[in-house]
This record gives sequence, C-alpha cells and structure tokens, in this order.
Amino acid sequence: MGEKYYIFVGCAEGQFEIKDGSKKGEMQPFANMYVISPASTYASDDFHAEGFKAEKLKCLSPAVWKDLTVGEFCTLYFDDKGKVALATSLGNMISLEP
Repeated sequence: MGEKYYIFVGCAEGQFEIKDGSKKGEMQPFANMYVISPASTYASDDFHAEGFKAEKLKCLSPAVWKDLTVGEFCTLYFDDKGKVALATSLGNMISLEP
C-alpha cells in the first residue's frame, strides 16, 4: 500500500462534563476511533522508528466509522482542526482474534 493507511481497531462515543470555562458543567459529546498505523519512516542521527503505532483519534461524529469493521484497512480524511471527518475502507482486513 503506497498511500497512508490505518487499521481500524475500535471506537468510543459518549459525553463528558466540561470542567472549565464558560460552559463548565455542560455535557459535551465525543467520538473517538482507535487505529494502528505504520510508524514514521523519518530517520536522523537521533531518531529512528519502525513497526506500527497505536493512536486514539478524535472524530467529528460516530458516523465516521459506521461503515467500518474492526480489523479493516482504511484511509482517513481530516478537517482543519485535525479531527477525522471521513474514513473509507481499503477493502482489506486483518484478523484480531486470539
């Protein structure tokens, strides 16, 4: 796979209470997806990485992952604030069963 890809491994959605500021005490919805992606290929005299990394990514809404299955390879598209706005399947899967 030549393009940047992720492996979808889970998700979480719900609400949390805002602790600070003018909206303190209000409930704020959240949507997070969990993915595995290849580690950076950047290397220098004082940095090297290989393998994969696990990431928790903020999403615009749970609709982002509604068509994905755990273990599915996908491409992610981000908004200007770095939240996942769209996830599209690449059609390949891995098995995460023990």
